[in-house]
Amino acid sequence: MRKTLVSSAIAVVMMSATLTPAAAADPTSHSPWGTIDAQDRRPAAALPDAGIARRCEGAPTLRTTRADGNRGRSAQVTGMLSSTARFTHLLAGTEDDGSLDEATDTGVGAGRTGVHVTATIGDGPHADAGDATGDFDFYRLQAYVGQTITAKITEGTVDAALTLYDAAGRVLAGADDSAGTLAPTLIGKVSAPGTYYVMVSGSGARPADPTDSGSGNGGTSTGTYTLSLSATTVRTQYYAVHLRAGDVVGASVDGSPDKVALYAPDGTLDVGSTGDVGHNHPASSPLPSGKVSLDDVAAEDGWYCVAVSGDTRGAYRLKLLTTRPSLEGTGQEQTIFLDFDGARIDPSVFASSGLPVTPGPRTTSALRAFLAAWGLPRSAEKPLADAITAQVRRSLRSGLGAAGITKRSGVRILSSAHDADPGDAKNVHRVVVGGTIAETGLPTLGITSSIDPGNFDTADTSIVLLDLLSGPAGDSISLNHYMTSSSDRIKFVSTVVTNLVAHEIGHALGNWHTATDGTSTLMDNDDTFLGTGPDGVGGTEDDESPQTFGTDAFSDADGLTGVENTAVRTAYALSR
Repeated sequence: MRKTLVSSAIAVVMMSATLTPAAAADPTSHSPWGTIDAQDRRPAAALPDAGIARRCEGAPTLRTTRADGNRGRSAQVTGMLSSTARFTHLLAGTEDDGSLDEATDTGVGAGRTGVHVTATIGDGPHADAGDATGDFDFYRLQAYVGQTITAKITEGTVDAALTLYDAAGRVLAGADDSAGTLAPTLIGKVSAPGTYYVMVSGSGARPADPTDSGSGNGGTSTGTYTLSLSATTVRTQYYAVHLRAGDVVGASVDGSPDKVALYAPDGTLDVGSTGDVGHNHPASSPLPSGKVSLDDVAAEDGWYCVAVSGDTRGAYRLKLLTTRPSLEGTGQEQTIFLDFDGARIDPSVFASSGLPVTPGPRTTSALRAFLAAWGLPRSAEKPLADAITAQVRRSLRSGLGAAGITKRSGVRILSSAHDADPGDAKNVHRVVVGGTIAETGLPTLGITSSIDPGNFDTADTSIVLLDLLSGPAGDSISLNHYMTSSSDRIKFVSTVVTNLVAHEIGHALGNWHTATDGTSTLMDNDDTFLGTGPDGVGGTEDDESPQTFGTDAFSDADGLTGVENTAVRTAYALSR
């Protein structure tokens, strides 16, 4: 997990933006990133599917040039977005503005197209100085079919979250952070005219009842914020690019836009981003970074569509880079070493995660230190380590098989229970299984040093901490909460730890979190890793199998929309 404890994750369905018809761009070419020919506009008839044709009809083709040796190709273009939004400054609402009925009327949709407002989370009657159920600021606006509601935190000190409600109090969209920043952006297309509400809160906070300002789930981050809110026709410009299956692609935009997106050959949204995913890439990754950026791994050959959009008029610069996975064609294997014996680790390797880190080497407790807390004898150490190792191997094999490129992939899993420590050998990803929050200073269940599409850093570090998982039975994050005298403890503990270990390996191989939406995959940002089955007891016959890589919607916690094929990302990261 990249940021917070999974047990506190909030289930939010992100509204995927339905973008407007292709707008003609007026790009100019720049070197050394390559060129774009504004006269070479790809006709709809040349595109293989009507879906992408609707978005890319008449769009200019990105012509890429060599970027990094013979593996990468890149292009850079500049353009200009127009906008119908005009912004006025709005005074902060008067407390209590923590519910639908008490919302501050912005006037958006009734004579205004957009507002900026500066206010505070933590000054209401339900903040820490009150009953500590949480402070929320609601804003009311009107919007119409074809418009897009854009809400974004542009500055401030609060770790903020945004939620969009309809007039009946139903959640339509949410945004809690964006990659590389604690300032989220929420974008959603309006499908029915009416009254809408945008709520600003601290990260992870939401009222159980949006009509009751005192129904929050407890204390959250507090501080100031500036909200930009509009309801307007968002301008979008499109560019066509041809990709091969397995191409690792990155696109970044600086300037006025709020979002960059990549559409697949069938016209579906592969990934849309409102944050800078490059913040989480390793230093060795060639993928570009910017105000907003995205990454992807092409699942098939074909014409893809890059879309740049925003509600603010202004110039922008788009960079695009495509390359191949780092180990492809080298014949080299990726080694993953599962370290159950305790390790010396410097938390500063996790600095890009957003967690607070204190540099300096730390010593972590070995797996054996947690056995007694799970009711396991010392003799269970090796069987437990072996079960975790075997299941991690199966998890990776399932991902490779699902992607259909197993003949081109190479990975070996080593375990400290049987294998010598490879130390600083080449292409070794170390996963420490053990340690505590107190030992590492990392308030999480698990963390990885980077999210790395293409596997450009083959020497990542991950850790899965075991203190919360082995805590008292009264704590719902503890595995003891789910075990009884009838539980197969080695089976249950090994399955849960496997899910967490494979999840962190998934990050290192380029996967982002997937949504809490009823589809259980390895990259889910929720508590499905427990897999207790219908009876709610771990280590029984109805337990779920270890999670696998698959296809699922991105989690809004990372500021991403679209559908992530984690099997494809994993398999190509291991291609050789």
